[in-house]
Amino acid sequence: MNAPRRHAVMMATLSELATTLTDATLSMFQSLVGRANLRAKKRLEETIAASAEQRGVPGFFGSPRA
Repeated sequence: MNAPRRHAVMMATLSELATTLTDATLSMFQSLVGRANLRAKKRLEETIAASAEQRGVPGFFGSPRA
């Protein structure tokens, strides 16, 4: 294989690799942000439920109903 063809093949391969790695990076980032959002939402719900329990709000997030 001559040099210009090798360079063309190498550039095409690197371009495809860059696309694949960018897609994988974005997918990983989306997964991490989604997981962080879910944890924060769960933590907020637990905080609200604990606060409601302390105040004795009936039927709020699992506290006893009056």
